[in-house]
Amino acid sequence: MAVKCADYKVRLQWDAATQQMVAEIPALGIGDYGANPASALESLREMAAFHLECLSEEGKAAPAETDDGEGVFIRVRRPPRAA
Repeated sequence: MAVKCADYKVRLQWDAATQQMVAEIPALGIGDYGANPASALESLREMAAFHLECLSEEGKAAPAETDDGEGVFIRVRRPPRAA
């Protein structure tokens, strides 16, 4: 069985007040942070996978990414039950 994945656009921004890199997925309404872009993206990927799993368990569809323009995207594995 093929693993289902979804690509989501990420917005990255340095937060001078906390000295952290903030990474957000607007399509999912979630965000996380890290000391640098790589750690922020890894934390965000884990959060996104958890978020999609929770939606699936609640019987809700995963939001689709509507922005297909240039930028940073991450691929998130969807849980087996996700549509």
